[in-house]
Amino acid sequence: MKPRAGQSHQRLGATRVFLCWAPITARAPFPKRRVGFRTDQASSPAQRTAAALYAALGPRHGRLRLRPKRRPQFRSAKGRRYAFSMSHSDGVVMLAWAQGFNLRLGVDLERSTRKVRPGLARKLPWNGQGLPYGHLTANWTALEAALKADGRGLSGLGKVVATGNPWRLDRLAPGQGTLLLAPLKKAPRGFRATLALGKTRA
Repeated sequence: MKPRAGQSHQRLGATRVFLCWAPITARAPFPKRRVGFRTDQASSPAQRTAAALYAALGPRHGRLRLRPKRRPQFRSAKGRRYAFSMSHSDGVVMLAWAQGFNLRLGVDLERSTRKVRPGLARKLPWNGQGLPYGHLTANWTALEAALKADGRGLSGLGKVVATGNPWRLDRLAPGQGTLLLAPLKKAPRGFRATLALGKTRA
């Protein structure tokens, strides 16, 4: 059974993060509203669904740029600053955004039944220290979200390291600082999702 479209918000530290998700489909999952700037370069089915989600629910007065195999970019038309992240897995797209200066945001979504390969499991920063989120897939979504917030993607493996607090990871230079982690309280049915939030240098 396909998950339904939905939306929620969740605090991570002092930051309020907004989220929405929908099955990948040709139709807009929510009624469109007027926005200041429209999305562009949405080509894949996942990107088209993300564009429709953004047009319906995303921040006003901004433009979301979706590019193949590259990090989505958000530009504000009125000087507002947003951190933005996108994830898609097994036919579902999720968007996350938060308002604030110098923020880096990551979200990752995976079906609960996804099997993580042993070789990938060994790359988890908690390897040998137990699984703080109690489920291998949940721990993998935490790492993926952290790598997105770090900004280096998979090249950041080994440079995002565990701390004594399972809800925090440290970023080794050049991405110095701490990333806050939180499992989503509300997510598509049958999926696990994790948020990560950090700050860039001012």
